[in-house]
Amino acid sequence: MRIRRIGWCVTVARAFEGARSTGIAWVVCAVVGVTLTLAGCDGGTQLSGVRCDPGAVACDGRSVVRCDSRGDEWVTVVYCPPELMCRNGACIDPEVRCGDGSCLEGIETCLTCPADCACSLDAACVGGTCVPRTTPICGDSRCTDGETCSSCVSDCSCVAGTACRGDTCVSDAACGDGACGLDEDCVVCPPDCACAEGTVCRFASCVPSPEPIRVAALRSEVTDFPSRNALDDLQRDAVRFGDIPVLVDITALALDGVTSADLAAADADVVALTDVWRVDRGWDLTRSEVDAVQAFVAAGHGFVGMGSRALELIPDLAIIVGVVPVVEDTFLHCDGAHAIAVRARLLDHPILHRIPDPFEVEPCSTLGGWGVPGDGEVEVIALFDDCSLVDGVYSSGGIVTRAGGALGLGRSVFFTFDPALADEDGLRATEVDRRLLYNAVVWAAGRSAEVL
Repeated sequence: MRIRRIGWCVTVARAFEGARSTGIAWVVCAVVGVTLTLAGCDGGTQLSGVRCDPGAVACDGRSVVRCDSRGDEWVTVVYCPPELMCRNGACIDPEVRCGDGSCLEGIETCLTCPADCACSLDAACVGGTCVPRTTPICGDSRCTDGETCSSCVSDCSCVAGTACRGDTCVSDAACGDGACGLDEDCVVCPPDCACAEGTVCRFASCVPSPEPIRVAALRSEVTDFPSRNALDDLQRDAVRFGDIPVLVDITALALDGVTSADLAAADADVVALTDVWRVDRGWDLTRSEVDAVQAFVAAGHGFVGMGSRALELIPDLAIIVGVVPVVEDTFLHCDGAHAIAVRARLLDHPILHRIPDPFEVEPCSTLGGWGVPGDGEVEVIALFDDCSLVDGVYSSGGIVTRAGGALGLGRSVFFTFDPALADEDGLRATEVDRRLLYNAVVWAAGRSAEVL
């Protein structure tokens, strides 16, 4: 079940700060017609019962609402803060052009002003342009019309026992005869063209096996619960996701007062930080520890951060991950698991390789009221389905990458949710979670894997 009215309810709750019970805020929410459910504040709006066009956006008082896929319900996306107003389905400054209902060519795009330039349901916003979802994009794990086994091997590779000839996978009758023929290779006929020990098949050629990527986990929830995390799973499961092995150490940096010397001794290519919401356990890094991590990344290493609490408790991490809290209290939290759809913004980004679009996460927490610097170093590669962008401020969560510039030679990835942790019932993270982590670790390390 998704959180549909959480922005409205959080606003109501803030009005009752200092009350003896936070339940008072939720009672007010219910009184005005919003029903409290296990998924958060959920219920009708002034537009309840009004038929609508699926995907359409509108204003319901101070709330931005979107028509659901069935066309029979308006779903609240975000509640506009007091300084903004809702106009044409977006929270805008009354003096700002974006949100006036007119998409100005050359000035506004689906990326900079989705309120005015929203793409249709059969198109996706890629680099500021609405691209039909049927447009062939090599590397999106879908062999679509216009792609062939020769033009896009990653999406349309031929299965064992067949070979690509004339843009078509055809039966290779010679495969299995013990001889690696001129038209055979380690991809189309592994039995005849198997790679020798110490080598792997990459792009139809046998090459030396890649060096493993070493990951060290910083003191956080994952180091205190080593049996309940997907980060450690990468060491076991990496072979399912790519040809670069991953070695994970969850004890080397489970220390108080981590220094540059500790980071050097861990001999890691990438450091990882999961949720740090338990300050009583000493998970909140100090400024000196953050400085040590920043220097580590600037020297050419990688950083993967997960969970919005990492920013709530460690605002200094913004210089590493590039996510900047724009308003106070950027943290939204709901008890229990709530499936939220995440959609790609940069379909061809390596971290999203072979990741469904959209895919679902159960974040338990996310961010609201955050932005990224416009310096070109930071890219928002995916956003929650209910996330809107107004004046450079995002209303919900996603995945952000940073490379170069302030990070020197290093790279960072930040998930506002936490794909590394299992839920409270001990269930393991999903295959999508693991592949996301694998892709993120490989990218942060500055490596390129042949993703299987």
